[in-house]
Amino acid sequence: MNEPKTAAGRPTIPLGPKAIDALRVHRVTQAMERERNRLPKATDGDLVLASEAGTLIDPSNLLAYSHYPLLVRAGLPRRTFHTLRHTAATLMISAWTHIRVVAERLGHADPAVTLRVYSHVTPSMQNEAAAAMDRILGA
Repeated sequence: MNEPKTAAGRPTIPLGPKAIDALRVHRVTQAMERERNRLPKATDGDLVLASEAGTLIDPSNLLAYSHYPLLVRAGLPRRTFHTLRHTAATLMISAWTHIRVVAERLGHADPAVTLRVYSHVTPSMQNEAAAAMDRILGA
């Protein structure tokens, strides 16, 4: 795995309660799997996503044996990490999250990069902008 190009490439990202709850459930599930498989307690720095042995997931196996099966179990279409990142950025932007916040969460040092890559305008964003102008002009 390559190191990030800038310090912004390793952001500290606050998580909401739903994400935190999901991670807590995942941690309990991991511990139960380790116990069931008679493996030692967490290894490699207590990884959030680990192999069945509790070690780093081999990158060559990650998509086929971990990522895609998780998407299937969640009832989601087959998507790459890059596509999911793009979707997350688009959703944040369409929810009017400030572009600097989106850039920081994506690890971009310059929000202009985020705007160039991720800020295509969706029809709902155009409708929301029109409604905002109506509110401004009506005030």
